[in-house]
Amino acid sequence: MNFSAIIKSVLKPVLACTVFFLSAEINADDSCNDGRDCARKGYELYQNGSYVRARDLLKKSCQQDFAPGCFGLGFLYENGLGVIPEYTRAFGYFSKSCELQFGDACYYVGLYYIEGKIHKVDHDRAEIYFEKACELKHADACAMAASYYLEQKNDKSSELNAAEFRKKACELGSADSCVKQ
Repeated sequence: MNFSAIIKSVLKPVLACTVFFLSAEINADDSCNDGRDCARKGYELYQNGSYVRARDLLKKSCQQDFAPGCFGLGFLYENGLGVIPEYTRAFGYFSKSCELQFGDACYYVGLYYIEGKIHKVDHDRAEIYFEKACELKHADACAMAASYYLEQKNDKSSELNAAEFRKKACELGSADSCVKQ
């Protein structure tokens, strides 16, 4: 048997298995009724490790302006799950989710500005998103907003703002913020 025949005999069963599993992925029922349903099914697939199928459903969800779907899609792009990691795309999905009033997403947008992942580090823009996330009841965002105001220390109003954000963070369950009050 020549080398080419050996390769073909070894690859044939491997290719058959691959085609079977890929067709199972493609033929699986990924229909959904609305943004919420698409996101729910997408998150279930994510938990089962089916990231490509999860991506497709979360994209459908996001296209229907369901904030958790956009957030989940951003998370997949940020972490390279079923996609090539792409911070710019992740940021776009987090931003859309934030616009749709999802606190976790606003917090992530703030982190992107603090960490300078795709933009220059911009503490003022980060603060805007941390405050918005805090308004949407995100405890860590409230703590970040408090830290921002403490770093300002320019006047009494900065200290009062920091105290307010720490209080809200504590009320929302940030134990560190409770200790610092």
